[in-house]
Amino acid sequence: MSERPGPDTGDQLFDDDARALAAEHQRDSHYRWLTLSDDHEAVALRRVLNASWQASGSSRLTLRKGLEHERWGQHIGAMAQLLTLGFLSKLGLTVESEPHLSDLTPDLCISKGGHQALVEVRSMAGCGDEPWAGQASNPRLPHDDVRPGQRLTEKRERQRARRRAQARAEAQAALDKSLADSVSQALHKKAEKYRALALSRALPFVICLYQDTDTQIARRVIDWGHGTASKGQQATEGAFAHGSGRLSHLSAVLVLGRAALSQDVLSQDVLSPTALTLGARDPTQPDASQDTVTLRGELILNPVTTLPLPAALRPEGLGVFASDDGHGTPCWSPPSTPLVEL
Repeated sequence: MSERPGPDTGDQLFDDDARALAAEHQRDSHYRWLTLSDDHEAVALRRVLNASWQASGSSRLTLRKGLEHERWGQHIGAMAQLLTLGFLSKLGLTVESEPHLSDLTPDLCISKGGHQALVEVRSMAGCGDEPWAGQASNPRLPHDDVRPGQRLTEKRERQRARRRAQARAEAQAALDKSLADSVSQALHKKAEKYRALALSRALPFVICLYQDTDTQIARRVIDWGHGTASKGQQATEGAFAHGSGRLSHLSAVLVLGRAALSQDVLSQDVLSPTALTLGARDPTQPDASQDTVTLRGELILNPVTTLPLPAALRPEGLGVFASDDGHGTPCWSPPSTPLVEL
């Protein structure tokens, strides 16, 4: 493949060079779909990602290279940072991409009203509902083959149903544990890396976990951080309480994901806020949301942090999981997480 001009020389993220590179990717490449597809979702993502890339300053070259990667992890990591930048900017915050502080460059620095905070983005995409659905609902059951046309007795049908239910439960439990472990490891690693910087600069520190179209990460963060609070009780366990020394600088965890305007309730669990669209669109207009990207942000506050996130950096458009006085039983406010369109 011939070397193409440096990607930082152009003004558009999805230019002719990008399209030429995408055409060389394998057909299952997400970057190929994103860059070349006429699908409304791809068109909307290109517009939003390009706008965020334009505002990413000196990070443009790094982010473009990451987005162009054929490997999913590299690609979605860059996409997560760009969408987080766009989302926070939409909420009215000033966002600086990859500021140089000491010898570290956190992904973002947000500011408003004289307040600042550091934000580090970590993609957890591909860990929630969508990839679980097929695996958990269609477990393989050995020695349970039924020949075409074979009639099952009522007793055998009950036995078969119990085996299927047990297999589903076991598959879901294994996936739950795997996801919980992944969330815990990601949060601890990011928190440790930026602990000294946040404390020395007295800057609140937020870890953003980007989950794309999944919906499970916020619940896992609550379980991890609040312990018994995840069951509607005052927090007496969990990383926030037990790891307060090493996590004292961690102000909050922001879980950011994409959501369709037509999506109704994301979860009936009392700890998972309902999706509520800001500025509802006319459903009779089919083209109304074709070129928009809709995001939901769920902010879980650390009740024992020494660097609390100022109210100015918690604008409307976020669902916030916290207690009123910092010590009582935490809950979501507002009860429904708004959906923010970019």
